[in-house]
Amino acid sequence: MKIQSIKYDLDELLNQMKIDHIKRKKLEEPFIINIFNPNQSADRLSATFNLNTQFLHSQLLIHFLLHTKLTNEQILENKKELIDLLKNEYHENPNQLKILHEFEHNYSPSNALWWYTLDSFLYQLLTKSLNTINIDLLYLLQFFIQDLIHELSQYQSSKTERVYRSYMISNEEFQFMEQSIGKYLSINRFCTTFVNREHALDYFNDYEQDNNNMKKILLRIDANARLNKSKPFANITVQSQISDENKVLFSLGSIFRLENIHRNKNDIYIVQLSFVPDDHSHLKTIFEHIKSQYGDNDTNLLSFGNALRRMGKLDEAEKCYQRVLQDSTYDQDLISRSYHHLGRIAETKGDYDVSLDYLHQSLDIKIKTMKSTDPSIAQSYNSIGIVYQQKGDLDRALDAFNKALVIWKRAYGRNHPNVAGCYNNMGVVYKREHKYNEALECFQRALAIREKHPYVNYYDLAGSYNNIGAVYERLGHHELAVESYNLSLKIKSKSLPAQHPSIASTLENLGYVYENRAAHLQALSYLEKAAVIYRQTLPANHHDVTQIEESIQRVSSKLQSNS
Repeated sequence: MKIQSIKYDLDELLNQMKIDHIKRKKLEEPFIINIFNPNQSADRLSATFNLNTQFLHSQLLIHFLLHTKLTNEQILENKKELIDLLKNEYHENPNQLKILHEFEHNYSPSNALWWYTLDSFLYQLLTKSLNTINIDLLYLLQFFIQDLIHELSQYQSSKTERVYRSYMISNEEFQFMEQSIGKYLSINRFCTTFVNREHALDYFNDYEQDNNNMKKILLRIDANARLNKSKPFANITVQSQISDENKVLFSLGSIFRLENIHRNKNDIYIVQLSFVPDDHSHLKTIFEHIKSQYGDNDTNLLSFGNALRRMGKLDEAEKCYQRVLQDSTYDQDLISRSYHHLGRIAETKGDYDVSLDYLHQSLDIKIKTMKSTDPSIAQSYNSIGIVYQQKGDLDRALDAFNKALVIWKRAYGRNHPNVAGCYNNMGVVYKREHKYNEALECFQRALAIREKHPYVNYYDLAGSYNNIGAVYERLGHHELAVESYNLSLKIKSKSLPAQHPSIASTLENLGYVYENRAAHLQALSYLEKAAVIYRQTLPANHHDVTQIEESIQRVSSKLQSNS
């Protein structure tokens, strides 16, 4: 059926919708943005949580939604699941069900823009999914998002546009924007704007503002079409359901520079934005980091889940991996890797039995599909060993680590970082068994290898020194323990943010060494430095916070009794 025919069928439903109600809804839609500060270091984007990492998270999501290649089978499966879900949702809404029926039988990629401009379930669902970062719904809507982008590319504006958009935002959101002048912002949704300024301002007419915590803002956007390469914007007036409004639609995740904010005589704040391409010099670092999260032509649910997991977004990552397991188009390799990552997430959450179940399912697939000497099998054994060690099943942990060690040595030789990691894990087991000499030997072997690869991971090198210091402390070699802890602290201070909890952990360890030597003044100094970091980075009821407070009180009491 042609678009004109669909429009005719839906005219009656569209006329039932009140235009002023639609305008009010759009005026009050959440203004979801992320800010990128070009003056803030982006060297450790995935390691520290700041505004730039939030921006990175949103761009990773958008990168996945726009660039994952969907097979025809995936599109059909996702569309069917989406329609079944909506039929259940709207089973008592005949108007939406009629629109849903038209969508089920007549939607095609060539009319995606028309469907987007219809105020119906599709627009509402897409908006809600992007606002809440609902991975499950976004996965089902991905075909629609990509169709929208393709149509925008076809109708891409060929001239510089000045367009407008009205919003109501809270005072807190407005203050955040005022602090962001000169920075870059990403609008994390498709953004409809108006060529005619009065059409945008008209959305404020007859709006009864009964909340003093809200401000009226008018976005004024200047967009140079010649700069645009990856995120298209286009005039969509012919698809608009309100024919007299000349509209320009910007792609999901379009980036703008916030140039200025000023208030006019009608108490409307004019927010001046200029369109910025992804390859702008100030954004290169962040987009190079995004590319590093994926292999070449490897943008899929698994790779996106991996990126989210590295950024600490475990729940979102878990949904991606579960989706891989449910998708019949993925091969055994991707399924095995998804089981493995689900196991690692469960281990992080402390669900050790669940973790072992996932990890063993991954290992079973690898054993059936790979050679027995494949390094990936060693990775599974190593991860299984870590979980057994966390459970306190030290014999099984050591057995798994030994299996991993044999395979990695054969595959990579004796001086590979993976071999070092395995020795380190074995040292942890021996330390928990109070076999300190065996633990020290393993930790020193790990250190010797890591010192040959200092640029692979500074954090691992610091960890080796920290572990050796802990063993020396148990053996009563306090001077050697202090020396090792200081080497660890020096590396961490160079490679981690100053307020990182891992730095606090090493400071705390130094405090305990000095306490055991009865050097209570020095012990108190280190413990208080650690406490400052813990208090700033961890909840007040966190175990590390309560423990350090108890330690400070204990050492202070000793210091007072000796004075």
